[in-house]
Amino acid sequence: MSIALGGRQLGLGLAAGVAVLLKSPAAYIAAFVGGVGRDVGDLIAHVGKSEPTIGVMVGIVVFLIAGVLGIRAANKARNVSIWRPICSIRLLKQLKFPAAKIKAFRVFVNEMGTWWPLHKRSVSMISGKPAKSLRIEPKQGGKIVEIGHDDTEHLWGTIRSFDPPDSISMHFHIGLPAENASLVEVRFTALENERTRVELTQSNWEAFGEMAEKMRGGYGSGWVIIFEQPFKSACGG
Repeated sequence: MSIALGGRQLGLGLAAGVAVLLKSPAAYIAAFVGGVGRDVGDLIAHVGKSEPTIGVMVGIVVFLIAGVLGIRAANKARNVSIWRPICSIRLLKQLKFPAAKIKAFRVFVNEMGTWWPLHKRSVSMISGKPAKSLRIEPKQGGKIVEIGHDDTEHLWGTIRSFDPPDSISMHFHIGLPAENASLVEVRFTALENERTRVELTQSNWEAFGEMAEKMRGGYGSGWVIIFEQPFKSACGG
């Protein structure tokens, strides 16, 4: 009888532990494991009455199997539960540039094709050749289009909002389908001595699916290089 009680307690304890870790509908897995543990507890008791050694061995095997299944389910669910906060984090880059607000906005939007490093960051570079040019339509709904080395056009994104010289936002998906677009928002704030603070925020990482964390890291370092070198130079810095 005590062995049966131990089996039931094992099953219920495993169910509770997995349920706490899952924090999702997947907790039904834990309930199922708990039910199995309860039934196995009865089986252990029955076997143990006639063959105590066999009963103990069966209990150990069941404990190991249930433990492995519980850990695998918990780890899988933990990846899902941790995933969402990571994706919801907004990437923020903020730098100051030696140019008046109106000029900084114009350089960033209207003259993007003159300073963007197409020889490093363009769809054409996948084939080892830089793009010919970059075309941007400075208006709400405008397209950002790369003209490839073979004249193929690659859509980088679409302007979501356009409010010169204060801000611009765009659905950005360079090298990816439109459904995998992140949201890039850029704000321009005038400072003293003809200087401007440019604040770039990127969000909607969920659009990249399982690649979200990797893409966030790549964009994070990429924007710093683009801002601190070609864009700053185009602004006169």
